[in-house]
This record gives sequence, C-alpha cells and structure tokens, in this order.
Amino acid sequence: MANLHVKGAAEREFPADCFTLRIEAAAVQPTAAAAAEAGRAAVEAFLQKLSGTLGIAPEQLRLEGENLSQHYGQEPAYRYAKNMSLRVKADLQMLSAFSALTEQTENITYSLDYSRTDMAACEAEVMRAAIADSRAKAELIASGLGTVIAGAGDVRYEVPEEAQPEAAMCRAAGFGACKDLAAQMQFPVITLRKEIVVTWRTAE
Repeated sequence: MANLHVKGAAEREFPADCFTLRIEAAAVQPTAAAAAEAGRAAVEAFLQKLSGTLGIAPEQLRLEGENLSQHYGQEPAYRYAKNMSLRVKADLQMLSAFSALTEQTENITYSLDYSRTDMAACEAEVMRAAIADSRAKAELIASGLGTVIAGAGDVRYEVPEEAQPEAAMCRAAGFGACKDLAAQMQFPVITLRKEIVVTWRTAE
C-alpha cells in the first residue's frame, strides 16, 4: 500500500445576490452650526427622494453616527458627516436609479459592496470540487502504478489568497463619470478558489 499526496484545486464564480450601499452625507461650512444644518438638510432631502423615487422607506436604512469636526483647508471651516447603509437585492436597474438619484442630491457620496447570502454553501461547493479534483489526479497516478485508490487519509487545507470584491465609489457632486454606474459595470461576481492536499491510500 502506498500513500499519494495530491493537491486538488477548484475555482468557481458566483453572481452576487446582495448589494450593500454605504452612504455618506457631508457638508463643509464656515461654522459648526452651518455645517450641521447643511448636512442634516442633505440627509433629509436624500431620504425623501429615496422614498419617493425608489420606494425605499427611511427605516430600511441603517443610520449610523454623525460626526462634526474641524475641516482644515485654506479657510477655517467645519465638516459634518452622517453615515448610512442600505442592504438590498442585487439589481443593476435599481443601482442605476440609485446612482441617478444621488446625482440629483448635493453632498452625497456612496460606495458599493456586494456579497452572497449563501456564502457558506458556495464555499462548500468549491471545496467538494477541489476534493474531486484531487481524487481524479490520484486515480490517474494510481492507474499508472497498476493499482487503485482505497480511501483517503490526511487532509491539508491550503488557503489561497483570494481577491476581495472591489467597492465602487460614486460621488454625486462633480463626479460625472459615475452618472450611470450600472451602465459601466457588468453584473458583479464573486470568485472563490479552494486548494486542498489529500493523502490517498492505494490498495495493497
């Protein structure tokens, strides 16, 4: 009986099924009071447009903390910032409408992250494929040795460096290249790769 240490690898692409929009409303004004007023007005205007245009109620957003700080530039000023996030089903048409809406609202920026709601199942599928790849290679080697695979022994899982989904940024004010973000991007996919080394036992 011999032991064969065989690496198996698999890579799969899965279309994203969830978008997370991370939104910031910000305003810079000469005084703290003016910055807070302008920033909060931007938040209110955005929430109203979001509800009226896309049918997304304010309570669907996760409202995070607000920050008011001194802004250092050519002139003394203050910057107000309010962060929000919105998790929605992956939909490029919705994203296009959202992008257009931000173009119509001053002081709004956002970034886009995407993910899968069933990531564990996706990873398991890729892992099974990597194990099958290892076994197929082991069976080919065993055939050349005039024997067959009897079973598996040790398993060593190797974690490859995987590219993380890139966030797409769009600024409403003065960022014309992102007027229609959906038209500029293909439907995002998440690439998963798994590598595993299995010790296969050959028959005596």
